[in-house]
Order: sequence, then C-alpha cells, then structure tokens
Amino acid sequence: MKCPVCWADKAYVHPVNGWKALLYHVLMIVPLKCHHCYHKFSVSWFATIGKTVHPPKVSKSQASSRRSFRGPRPRTSGGSSAKPNPAGRAKAYARRG
Repeated sequence: MKCPVCWADKAYVHPVNGWKALLYHVLMIVPLKCHHCYHKFSVSWFATIGKTVHPPKVSKSQASSRRSFRGPRPRTSGGSSAKPNPAGRAKAYARRG
C-alpha cells in the first residue's frame, strides 16, 4: 500500500495485540506502518483488496548474495590471534632507532 504521508509504496501490515486488535477486527480496519517514514495509519479492509500488504520474504541465499556486493572481508594476517602485539611493535621501533 502507499503511505499517505510520503507516498512510498512500502506500507505493510503492522501487528497489534490486545483490545486494539479486537477493535480493528470488529470494525474491519487494517493497521499499516510505512517502512520508509515509519508513519502508522489504518485503512478499511476493502481498500487492501489486490494490494501488497505484507513485506517480501528474503531467503538466506538472497541475503548471502548481497554480501558479495560489499566486497571480500579483510583477512587477518599472522597467527591465530587477531590482536596486535604491542611488545613486538616496541622491539621493531627499538631496532630502527
């Protein structure tokens, strides 16, 4: 659905609990929340017919393939420890100097 504030097509069903959920069901109103501007609003159930009201599912394979766009992860050099050795650095400066 389209958000009435920002007009982005990213408004999806917003889950509610308790007495609000009962009231929405009795009045046939669907609570929505925009994923672009975070605006919460409600529309009639009839206005949601034929519209996308649930966010698209992202599978694990799609999420892992997006990592390749960021490039490879930096690799740590040296031993099994990724922490720098301050004592070894001090020895290197003493040799130069």
